Amino acid sequence: MKVDPRIVNEATAFFNLGKQEYLKHGNSINTEEDAHTFIPIIVNLAFSIELFLKSMLDSPWGHDLEKLFMQIDDNEKNAILQLTIKQAQQLEPDFKESDFWDSLRRNKLAFEDWRYFYQRGKNANIFFLLSFATALHNILSMVMVFGKK
Repeated sequence: MKVDPRIVNEATAFFNLGKQEYLKHGNSINTEEDAHTFIPIIVNLAFSIELFLKSMLDSPWGHDLEKLFMQIDDNEKNAILQLTIKQAQQLEPDFKESDFWDSLRRNKLAFEDWRYFYQRGKNANIFFLLSFATALHNILSMVMVFGKK
């Protein structure tokens, strides 16, 4: 697997911030004001996914996570899919492959939808975004260190 280390490093910065804020605030959302805490968490996780995917592509363009994911080599796509499912099952034990595809379809524009949330006001599955971003981070971190999956 060939990756652009510059893009992986940028993606990792957004991933770390999104994950850190999720762990800090994820279970303490009680009011509408508290709920706004999720906006930067979702934006950072979604953008990290976008950058992780783009790091594996030659000419990446756009913010659509589903389109970017579909451009990945089939073997790499399957490895990411399986690891995302495992990751998601830690949060949602019944999560399966059909849930992955449904979640990807529903969250494919999470970065666009949530960076200006007041304009669009869409739903997002933060558990899926966290699982997907974690899987990509783990795989690409190994590639960066060892040069393989």
